[in-house]
Amino acid sequence: MTRCTSWRRLSGGLVAAAENRSTEGYVDSAVQCLLFGRHAGRHFGFLDSLEYGLGLWVGWLEAEPELVELPDCAETGPEPDPAGCCLFAGHVERHTWEAPLW
Repeated sequence: MTRCTSWRRLSGGLVAAAENRSTEGYVDSAVQCLLFGRHAGRHFGFLDSLEYGLGLWVGWLEAEPELVELPDCAETGPEPDPAGCCLFAGHVERHTWEAPLW
């Protein structure tokens, strides 16, 4: 299972808005959807961590991409080494630890 192949280039205005909210002050101007394979609905690319448990993402479907703040997925994988999921709460499909090629 691999990641979605959808990429989106962000406009200069969206990059500037994201950088103003970013803790690092810099975000990439192009993002890949981090959901798995072919999926229904919106695509989501990660931009930066904001505060503990909250991330800055960009979401898109057909329209212009938009910035969204989403809480981190709180699920963890099985013992003995329970990795945390690197996606947002309520995401569709699998958790990131379930895909070895993620």
